[in-house]
Amino acid sequence: MNIHFVCEGNTYRSRLAEAYGNSKISKGHTATSSGVRAAENVNGPISWVAAFLLKKNFLIPFMANGSWVQTSREVLERNDHIIFMSRPSFEFAKEYFEGVNIPYEVWDIADIEQSALEDDENILATIKIAKGTFAAIRERVDRFVKEKGLEGCSGVCPS
Repeated sequence: MNIHFVCEGNTYRSRLAEAYGNSKISKGHTATSSGVRAAENVNGPISWVAAFLLKKNFLIPFMANGSWVQTSREVLERNDHIIFMSRPSFEFAKEYFEGVNIPYEVWDIADIEQSALEDDENILATIKIAKGTFAAIRERVDRFVKEKGLEGCSGVCPS
């Protein structure tokens, strides 16, 4: 099964879900991600706080892409199940998704404000918010993997 996570910029939530998902699913299955507004990114391939969490949780080897990917109809059609990280990303993707017959679901995973990612004065507060987001992602991915019978891991499994 190919699972695809979609958020707005593909630099934070969907990238965390992609890497964590790849660490939890058995061989032969993959997780990827994209963003409905990824082409508008000006801050690089991944947010610093996502990179921090991926490194801290030993998930860098599980990233499918080194940079963001723009959501498109073609990207969606390569997958067996689509997970939108929030309602806004689903609403934005409807134009790409119309007529595509792929099972999907919409999760309610809060995004982090861009201003928080750029605020040097509140780095610790930003990390605390991001840890909460990542905890929500882990819980949802764990539940999804178990429900779909995809449990297993490739390589070194994070705890």
